[in-house]
Amino acid sequence: MSLRSERYGRIRHCPGGSASSPDISADGSRIYVNDNEGSLHAIDAATGRNIWKFFIGYGPGGSQSTSPEGLIMPAGGGGAPLMCIRDAGQEARLMWKNDSLNHLGLPMQTSGHLAFATVAGSPTKAYKDLVVVDNRTGNVLDRVHFPGKTLFTVGTTIGAEGNVYVPGFDGTLFAFRPAE
Repeated sequence: MSLRSERYGRIRHCPGGSASSPDISADGSRIYVNDNEGSLHAIDAATGRNIWKFFIGYGPGGSQSTSPEGLIMPAGGGGAPLMCIRDAGQEARLMWKNDSLNHLGLPMQTSGHLAFATVAGSPTKAYKDLVVVDNRTGNVLDRVHFPGKTLFTVGTTIGAEGNVYVPGFDGTLFAFRPAE
């Protein structure tokens, strides 16, 4: 394998820089990236041309999750709501937004239209919950409390056995097993 460097010029796509890694569409034709001024961008992978820009209203604290169907869930940050955006070709469309779920982590989407995300729990933001939502509708299918206080989470991974793993910034690794 050999790599070739291409420079598209100054990264004009990300005003204020970016706090995320890029994410690539299932067919490899688009790159999705956040900027620090509250927008998500779709960029043509072959040309570097900006396809669309969608204002999400906050600077995400990490990378978005993109499903093979083009459903994009931005990472959380601050008072961010849990939301899902669809890549609709030359524009993006808001699929749903749940203002009652204060999104605090990096979401993960899986087959069966499931998405896993960390949200603020009750009664204070020092406690977190893991929610499972239908990524097409935003309906909450399950919600479980993280034991103890956590600052924020830094990722969500689904193991081959179906367990959900969520590392906390403080070094704690949480594991959730599907109910039988």
